[in-house]
Amino acid sequence: MSGVTYAQRKPVGEAAICSALVGSLGGSTSGLALIATIARSGSFRDDGIILERFRLNDDSWQEVYADCDDPPAAPIRQYDSHVDLAKAFCSGEIKYYIGDYEIVALTLQAYRKTDPTCEYAISDRMFSEERYVILGNTYRTSPKKIRFIATFFKIVSRQIFFQPSILDEAFEDSFPKGQASRKLKTLYWAMRGHVDE
Repeated sequence: MSGVTYAQRKPVGEAAICSALVGSLGGSTSGLALIATIARSGSFRDDGIILERFRLNDDSWQEVYADCDDPPAAPIRQYDSHVDLAKAFCSGEIKYYIGDYEIVALTLQAYRKTDPTCEYAISDRMFSEERYVILGNTYRTSPKKIRFIATFFKIVSRQIFFQPSILDEAFEDSFPKGQASRKLKTLYWAMRGHVDE
């Protein structure tokens, strides 16, 4: 379970005046509709008005860039990878970096090793909820396969309760030395009933 959030430069609001506002991963769940949700929440302050005008195909969003020699083609840019996004964010090419909390946090943490001047703040608010599940299809299958699926889920269930559990190991494998979001920690607590810090 994760969720889309955003990072912004510190001090808050710091970015080149003539930069695009938002950067996200191309083809990800953090598309225009979700960016609009964040903008309407007031999280982007006055920048939200520009993004809303852009979403509504109102060309008045371009007035903000009237004094720019090289204005951005759009206030939103998509990138091929989170590394490209982090580089653009830290160089001032974009003002807000949108993505899943854990991915944004750990990508920026890793990027700071090459650019220690990149100071940022990540919102602890989530604007989407993404749950991932394992399903076992027993429809029109043999009793032997049903027993196999039941055994698999029994093993998975037991492995959740050990410390470190498969939950911890999966997170560590995906995000070495990373911090899980509050939402993810809550999910882990709900699944195993306790948290060992």
